[in-house]
Amino acid sequence: MNKGKEIIGTFNSENSSHIDLIKKKAAELVDLIEEHGKDGRRKAIAITGIEQATMMAVKSTFENH
Repeated sequence: MNKGKEIIGTFNSENSSHIDLIKKKAAELVDLIEEHGKDGRRKAIAITGIEQATMMAVKSTFENH
């Protein structure tokens, strides 16, 4: 398993193609940062931001009750 998938995960209880796509793209971005980033602190901050953004993006696919 690559680092992006490990960090972002693949869980999708709704079996939604939108959620799969959001998570796939986020994992790809994490992998790019891991591969090309040089400053460990900034890499960690960027990846944390992607994790947070991914959670909110997935949440946005559900209706707010």
